[in-house]
Amino acid sequence: MKLIRLLPALVMILGSGGLCVAQPAAPFWLPDEATVKAIEATLPPVDSYARYYTGWTEKGHRIIAGDFERGTQTKDKPGIYIVQFDELPGNTGGRCDHMVLRYDVDAQKVTLFRCYDLG
Repeated sequence: MKLIRLLPALVMILGSGGLCVAQPAAPFWLPDEATVKAIEATLPPVDSYARYYTGWTEKGHRIIAGDFERGTQTKDKPGIYIVQFDELPGNTGGRCDHMVLRYDVDAQKVTLFRCYDLG
């Protein structure tokens, strides 16, 4: 079930394994589909999710954020959606029907990929 749609907050992982909410720094940008597909090739199968991607610059690094949703978390069909930051779904909860991804373009590595885990 979709909860109240809030201004999208982004989840970042801390060294302790806890979560905190953070607003990314501007400027925002859109990743290209080839890069998104290359990232997905390194992940476990995600074809059953509607996968929303956007990008921003954080502490000098280009970051691609992925918000993966399926089941009651989304009305969209499974597939890749490249969206502006303010078009991210902004859902919370969903356990593994809602997953989050962060990819550092400059370091060329996934820095976060996990179930949202709440609710």
